[in-house]
Amino acid sequence: MLQRALARAQAGQGGCVVVVGEAGLGKTSLIDAAARAAAGTTAGTTAGTTAGAPPTLRWLRAACDDLHTPRPLGPFIDLAHEFPSTLADAVHAGKTYNGLFPALLAWLRSVQPTAVLVIEDLHWADEATLDGLRYLGRRAADAGCLLLLSLRPAALEAQPPLRQTLAALDPSRTTRIELEPLSPAAVGLLARRQGDHGPAAAELHKLTGGNPFYVQQLLQAPPGALPGSLRDAVLAQAALLPPLVRALLDRISCSPVGLELALLPADNEALAGLDSPPARALLQVRPPWVHFRHALARRVLEEALPPVRHWQLHQARTRP
Repeated sequence: MLQRALARAQAGQGGCVVVVGEAGLGKTSLIDAAARAAAGTTAGTTAGTTAGAPPTLRWLRAACDDLHTPRPLGPFIDLAHEFPSTLADAVHAGKTYNGLFPALLAWLRSVQPTAVLVIEDLHWADEATLDGLRYLGRRAADAGCLLLLSLRPAALEAQPPLRQTLAALDPSRTTRIELEPLSPAAVGLLARRQGDHGPAAAELHKLTGGNPFYVQQLLQAPPGALPGSLRDAVLAQAALLPPLVRALLDRISCSPVGLELALLPADNEALAGLDSPPARALLQVRPPWVHFRHALARRVLEEALPPVRHWQLHQARTRP
């Protein structure tokens, strides 16, 4: 799907591609693979080349950052060195609607080879960046450039401006790619590439739920060990939850098969928090049950519990 969109852009038919997937599902890996395929070599700023041939695509890649205070126009500032000096000055000056956006569109329309503007992690974008992409997205088809955006699906519920930005894109010229977890067969293929290292493929898929990040981390770790990077990623996600919801998460982590909702404390605010995007990134709520999406995430949170708290939660596991 992505290669077809790139081919259309090369033919002058611009548009947008939106890659959606939870953390670790391979959004960046997909974009990297597409850039390498377009280049016939390793991905870089300019792709779409073969030996002795001029480039057919110009890749402009940036990403939004997970900052407490998002940088206004952060991705465009990171790309300013690619722009003409007058356009770069408009970016740094923050001349959004009446200066930067029209000037950026005009440059994308004129630049050769065809531009592929990649903005990753759109769930962390500031509203000025979203406004810029909304402006460009409605005009990308006529400009002959391709916007390639990636984001996590949970953010769509938590951030109405993000959903509004996607809704404003021209549906007839927008391709949406929703990534799925790896199949058991794909996990087995990755495991075989690692030789005999790590758990059996079926067990590996059960532990990771087919999440490529979890799979790769386990395959690269000593047998039975939880990699530090994986532990940090899970605990960082759990840290986004309010204390009452995090307490429920700890309690659920002590039950490998999940828990019935009726066995959780009857706190309406905490229970409602299980439906929040940060909680749903870790949990699946299918009344009357709630359980972790990935067994590894459950193990990380259970092993992070202090010993006495761990004992208390195990004692309370069968009573509300």
